[in-house]
Amino acid sequence: MKKTVIKKLRKMNVCSAAVIFAKSQTSRQSAWDACERGDWMLFLLGKLSGRRGGKKHKKLVLAVCGCAELAIKYSDKNRKVCLATIRIAQRWVNGKATIQQVRVAADAAYIVAYDSSDVAAHAAADAAYAVAHDSDDVAAHAAVHSAVDASHAALAAARAAADAAHNTARSAHDAALAADAARAADAAAKYINMLKSCSDIVRKYYPKAPRF
Repeated sequence: MKKTVIKKLRKMNVCSAAVIFAKSQTSRQSAWDACERGDWMLFLLGKLSGRRGGKKHKKLVLAVCGCAELAIKYSDKNRKVCLATIRIAQRWVNGKATIQQVRVAADAAYIVAYDSSDVAAHAAADAAYAVAHDSDDVAAHAAVHSAVDASHAALAAARAAADAAHNTARSAHDAALAADAARAADAAAKYINMLKSCSDIVRKYYPKAPRF
């Protein structure tokens, strides 16, 4: 990767791990094609999203909504709220919802998220938040949070399943230790896979690496 590109990434406050990854790639496009961190990709796109309501910003919102939607299956009673919030953000892109409606939906999803510790609701709220504010920094952070929240939802589901396995096996010490190891491995795998799924969604909207 050219030194000028690395310099620009640093100026945009891209995380050090992403910079190290970029350095290992031969070109901007090869890095984009190989990246399995949807949160890194969305952060960069958020920095380049331009004015609210512009073409670039609307495209980013659609990618963010796609990532947030991955978390819905990990929600329980709040699935309808999560989906409704994402759909309002998507309708805004198509000119069928107002900013005020998006903000109301985001606030409702945040309330649900905090009341029930529902990570999927956080992801949906962050997707709407990416719509509702003007700054490219806000768009970048909201985009990242949406992808990470989706990944955390998968992580929470993995932990819950492993906890259940641990509880059924706690009478045997060795089995309990095995359950702990399985829990950590499964949770990590789900988190990594979700971020990879987010990167695939981003590439669906942005097959070519962004220029900056």
